[in-house]
Amino acid sequence: LGANNWINLWDQSSSTDEKKTLLQIARDLQNAQVEEILIECLNNFEIAGYAVQSLGFIGSQRASPAIRNLLLKDIESDRDWITHAAFITLARLRDPASVSDMVTYLESTSNSDGYDGAIGLASIGTKEAETALLNLKNQSDEFLVRGLVHFGSRKCIHRAIEIAKKKDNGPEWLAEHCKFSMWGFHGRSRRQYRKDVEIEP
Repeated sequence: LGANNWINLWDQSSSTDEKKTLLQIARDLQNAQVEEILIECLNNFEIAGYAVQSLGFIGSQRASPAIRNLLLKDIESDRDWITHAAFITLARLRDPASVSDMVTYLESTSNSDGYDGAIGLASIGTKEAETALLNLKNQSDEFLVRGLVHFGSRKCIHRAIEIAKKKDNGPEWLAEHCKFSMWGFHGRSRRQYRKDVEIEP
């Protein structure tokens, strides 16, 4: 389609459905003007979720502050899918400033045990994210272990093993949940691998 054609179609679009379709197409466009339009769309709840997703795919670090603001907005409302999209996008962008907000989101009653939750937090990859994972509350053992293994530091792996030891079939249980970390935001399915985690000698 190309950025210029996309912008022309955007200017001509008159319905919400048309805008949603264009926002989904925008994930394949690397263009500053398109990026700016996507960021502006974060203020419109009817289309914000679609804009958030595309901003994540194009790697828009510039959008991170606005997405962080969206993450905790109306967290108990019927717009939970938008805040979930914001969480996933911050994980994909690996925004280090989002750790605190991500923890608040995950520890809220309505968002605990989110399938991508602890793995999303682990994807940030910083020491602050590691500390947050080790102290994360209101999560099931299953989802927490997936995040700990995804982070992959010695402390996180030790915590995962400690949790597994309390299970009747500990080794099998741990192996079952380890595989989920390979298919996360930066795992084997995306052919993106973390190289920044410090492994203590």
